[in-house]
Amino acid sequence: MRELNASEEYAAVYINVEVVQGLPKQIGPALQGILRELATSVQFYLGDRALAAEIRELAAIEAPGSALSEGFGRLAERSPKPVVLFIDEIDSLIGDTLITALHQIRAGYTKRSTGFPQSIVLCGMRDIKDYRIHASSEKEVITGGSCFNIKAESLRLGDFSVAEMRELYVQRTGAADAHLLIFNRRPEIPWEQKIFRREEGHEALAITVWGM
Repeated sequence: MRELNASEEYAAVYINVEVVQGLPKQIGPALQGILRELATSVQFYLGDRALAAEIRELAAIEAPGSALSEGFGRLAERSPKPVVLFIDEIDSLIGDTLITALHQIRAGYTKRSTGFPQSIVLCGMRDIKDYRIHASSEKEVITGGSCFNIKAESLRLGDFSVAEMRELYVQRTGAADAHLLIFNRRPEIPWEQKIFRREEGHEALAITVWGM
């Protein structure tokens, strides 16, 4: 996120929609909650208090059928750079709330990048094509349809290597030297390979890596 925002190419914003998981059949309150989360993230990642306040106002007045479209659109319109929006825990939304969110994301595609985010990354435990949604409005399970046809590519984030964990640790802490603990619970790996201690480095940093 920091790297994207530090570049001249994109403005990046991250939101986690798990905060509205407890509102599965309340589309309006759920989408309002997502907009409030977006407002908080806009202020945090982009430092734009005016836009954050504008999005909070939208959350209070916008109808469920266009709430996300308006909020995401306002973000793109106000940003001097194309927006990349990360939506984490998208599969924590269920039923009509998820269907409504996906439809509004799909509807904004033709407005990119000045009227809608250039790219939206939907992060979850499953590929969107594998979702099974019980829509109370239609009294049936939905496994396909136009709202699912919104992705360009599916990526799976694999396990981090020790080198990747070391680099991520350094990025997060900024420490001059540190200890990194790695817990490996994969049953196929012998215990003598899981338990170790070694000295490693990252550029000018000294890191002691412990396997447990």
